[in-house]
Amino acid sequence: MEQAKSERPLSGDAILAIAASVGEGILRSGGEIFRVEDTVSRICLALGAADAQVFCITNLLQAGLTMPDGSTAQLMRRINDAAQVNLYRLQRLNEISRRLCAGELSADDAPQAIAKAMQSLPYPEWLSYPGGALLAAAFAVFFGGNLRDGVCAGLVGLLMIFLDRHRLACFNRMAYTVLNAFAAGVCSILLIRLGIGAHLDPVLIGTIMVLIPGLAFGNALRDMLGGNLLSGVMRVMECLLLAAMIAFGYTAALLLLGGLVR
Repeated sequence: MEQAKSERPLSGDAILAIAASVGEGILRSGGEIFRVEDTVSRICLALGAADAQVFCITNLLQAGLTMPDGSTAQLMRRINDAAQVNLYRLQRLNEISRRLCAGELSADDAPQAIAKAMQSLPYPEWLSYPGGALLAAAFAVFFGGNLRDGVCAGLVGLLMIFLDRHRLACFNRMAYTVLNAFAAGVCSILLIRLGIGAHLDPVLIGTIMVLIPGLAFGNALRDMLGGNLLSGVMRVMECLLLAAMIAFGYTAALLLLGGLVR
């Protein structure tokens, strides 16, 4: 069994680098703020720190520790990329954290394990396309659509997943959400006009559900209930802004082409 601590004693900076990498990965994967702070603190103590203090919000991770000899170290990382919820990656990072704390993973091997976890996928990327199509189709039928409406929503869902997988780096999350919602609305209207679908409303609802940040909103509430009010409010505001951008995109599509289905 590997030991959490390498044969050579780790410096405070080295401990913080490992702990912050795990914490940053959890934050980027959509984890809760209290999970990030707790994980970073536990790893620091497990790797030899006498005390650790961690502060985290949605786009910033700051940590400091004190070593047994009295020396200190500090680290601050700004996370510019928006969190993309990835439960599989969260589970892999939690495993790394537990193994480090239990002495089953060495500090020397931790960076490689973290990098591998951040690149891991539980399924082939192509599988997200039928998944998105089925999600949109299922919600369209659930909200009163017929089979034709389900097929129409599924086709639009494929487009939405394609846009998500090929998003340009120059687009921030808000701009991308507006464009995706607008494209989905336009395609839904055109497919109804072509006779593929029968009812516009369930098709629009089904495709909207692909964009709704439901899990992110749940994490925001968990942060607030856990005492991280600042981060919770920031995440709630982000979810509300995303909802507004979704509404703006679909409304623009309806104003532009809504007359085609009347």
